[in-house]
Amino acid sequence: MSRTRPAPDLGHLAACADDLREALLDRTRGPGEVRGHARLRRRLAAARRRLPRAYRRGVLEPLLRRLDELGPGGLRRLLEDPGEPHLAACLLDLATAVQQARRRPETRALQEVVGDLYDGFLSAEARDGVKAPPGGTLPPLVKWGRPDLGPYTWPVTWTRRLGARAGVVGFPPAAARRGLLLWAALAHETAGHDLLAAEEELRPELGRVAGRALGRRGAGGYWADRIDEAASDVLGILNMGPVAALAMVLHLRAVRAAAGGPARLRGQGPAREHHPAEAARGYLGAAVVRRLRFPGAGAWAAAIEREVDRDVRVLRLGPLRFTRDGAKRMAACLARALLHTRIAALDRRTLAGIQSWSGRDERMVARLRVMLARGGRVSRRLGAGAYAAHAVAAAATAALAGGEPARLQARLVALLVAMNRREPRWRGA
Repeated sequence: MSRTRPAPDLGHLAACADDLREALLDRTRGPGEVRGHARLRRRLAAARRRLPRAYRRGVLEPLLRRLDELGPGGLRRLLEDPGEPHLAACLLDLATAVQQARRRPETRALQEVVGDLYDGFLSAEARDGVKAPPGGTLPPLVKWGRPDLGPYTWPVTWTRRLGARAGVVGFPPAAARRGLLLWAALAHETAGHDLLAAEEELRPELGRVAGRALGRRGAGGYWADRIDEAASDVLGILNMGPVAALAMVLHLRAVRAAAGGPARLRGQGPAREHHPAEAARGYLGAAVVRRLRFPGAGAWAAAIEREVDRDVRVLRLGPLRFTRDGAKRMAACLARALLHTRIAALDRRTLAGIQSWSGRDERMVARLRVMLARGGRVSRRLGAGAYAAHAVAAAATAALAGGEPARLQARLVALLVAMNRREPRWRGA
């Protein structure tokens, strides 16, 4: 773990929170869904030239085959079937993502972030001989269109029922131009939920790790029952660093404010709620950051904890009650277990041993932050080792320190598009 450094510059956190909240309040919808069989099939066939070969084979062609199997009547029955609302919604989102591919710079930028986060954990270099996951797939496609849901994902466990080998990540249309820190929430969706779906044995094993660390009859049982969300938070931070943990806190506040409630984290996690208590997630995020090996990790963790402390005095997880200090100790124990336990599903490697934010990542963020803060065109000479996660973290930290979020977001999109154009999978598509 790192020695303490000066606290990160969060002088404009309130402005970033306002920008994020405005994005969530904006109910602008994306292009309408095409539900008619003949028209949908024509639209999908026309999108073929915009997709790389891997997505034509792994998504478009299976989707067309499924439409042909259903026929007009079968598609209509599926869309109207009250017993399969999720599968119908998944099909429409997957079809919409195919149609939106490469149509706008913002879509290319979003695709670059999602692809980078997904590939980071599954890359052969990072895994160093760990077997490929049995559910290994293409990185998810992206779509704009459901502002009421915020960022969300259809993992491959759903799209596989349609024959596809890629999930779908949905993003609010307003986030194409505002809500900069919402882009950091993609780490939770793609480095989290989508990867857990690909590594089919990982999620239950992490649940058992949580149960052993904190006691299955106590807090360990609570976290084990919510391991999908908890592990997604952890994986997101390992892939995008401390800004992902802080963005999660601000996002949870903004969701409550957008729903008409107070802009603060809840300290209570009802027993039947499948998400962990919001404050508990914040403390877990801080505990994960504290265990990262980069200069300043401790200062970042303390800053995140202070934000959570502002909102809660007592934490309740079902029937269990914790003081702030008790909640922080619990989070520290859980973070240590999830990051450093050897996992059978990963050939006895640890999560932190496969992917972890480092000092090198922070240095790259600092370099890109200078580039994004300058005027003029974004340089195409990014250098080796610059990835989309670095770019999002750089734009977010620049905004938190005082940069104008909308201006930084526009420059972030330009930088991500430049990255996407040199991405082998999408080059020439």
